[in-house]
Amino acid sequence: MRPACKHRFFYLTFLLLLTLACTSPQKMMDQGNYYSAVISSVDKLKSNPNNEGARETLKQAYPLAVNDLLDKIDNESLVNPQFQNTNKILHYNRLNEIYKKIQESPAAIKAIENPQKYYAEVNTLLPLAAEEQYSAGVNLLSQPGRENSKAAYDYFLKASNFVPNYKDVEEKLDQSYEMALLKVYTELKPVNSQLYGLSADVFYKEV
Repeated sequence: MRPACKHRFFYLTFLLLLTLACTSPQKMMDQGNYYSAVISSVDKLKSNPNNEGARETLKQAYPLAVNDLLDKIDNESLVNPQFQNTNKILHYNRLNEIYKKIQESPAAIKAIENPQKYYAEVNTLLPLAAEEQYSAGVNLLSQPGRENSKAAYDYFLKASNFVPNYKDVEEKLDQSYEMALLKVYTELKPVNSQLYGLSADVFYKEV
């Protein structure tokens, strides 16, 4: 291998190792990204059940991730009261994703013997989150402007995703969609051409 190519090879290898180090579960945990550290650790254990580093990181990151997400749930009423239940569901979904991932890996189950699930909490919050989205949509729909109607449609769609057929959400979806449509009116002007003998009457008959 020529010197220039050899140096290039070692340089690229160094960059690869540096990238892997920056995205390792341990690095994620050190940066406070506990959820990603747990997910990444479990993925590594699924591909290599004997990965001691991933197992130890999982043991450390799991309680930190759970406590972090539960703290965020407790603080949502202060951070974002309008959509607190919506955001609580997002945090609970992450907790349930952790539970599901661990259940899929025998090595992870050995490291975390009693992972917690929060499906019941999510089911309790679904109608509350649907109401948050529905109310926001109704508020925007009462205001003029196409952009408000578009935003209202998104809120109604989220409400419907949380609880299908919630109240009259299907009617509200149709209403906000119609109000959000951009209507373009085109005025046809008469076209006269002695060369081709054309008349605008042809266009008016076709429209």
